[in-house]
Amino acid sequence: MSTLQGLTTEQFRQKIAGLIDPAREVNQAEKQNLKEEAIRFLSILAKHYALKSDRKSLWGDIGNVVHKSLAKLGGSPDLERLVNDCLDGVLADIAISSACPAVCQIIETFGARDDHWRSQFATSLQQHLRPWVVLARSRYSDAKDGKVEL
Repeated sequence: MSTLQGLTTEQFRQKIAGLIDPAREVNQAEKQNLKEEAIRFLSILAKHYALKSDRKSLWGDIGNVVHKSLAKLGGSPDLERLVNDCLDGVLADIAISSACPAVCQIIETFGARDDHWRSQFATSLQQHLRPWVVLARSRYSDAKDGKVEL
């Protein structure tokens, strides 16, 4: 079986350039970390959600924004762009989001990771968006109750 099968165009370019090895398997600890970071990211988006006056459609809107932002990313490991596009998509106030420690931490976390992890994050988020939105909703509720930090 070819190691190039199932790669996006961007992943193919990165493999040719020697930046990442998409065939490298992700172990269970990495999968769990990807999941936790994605759920955290989604719950941070909920905090900055400003699309509508009623928040009934919050989670559907967040899912749609993330889906569209991932499509614009096109397989690129540029998670700063993903954060930017998602915050823009939920109409986050730039002054408030720039002063938010959770937003800063998630950007720093993404920036500290290698291209392989960032590509895996985007791929995993795309593949598991619906269940992770469900879990993010629960996490966000816990954060509002002071049980966890964003």
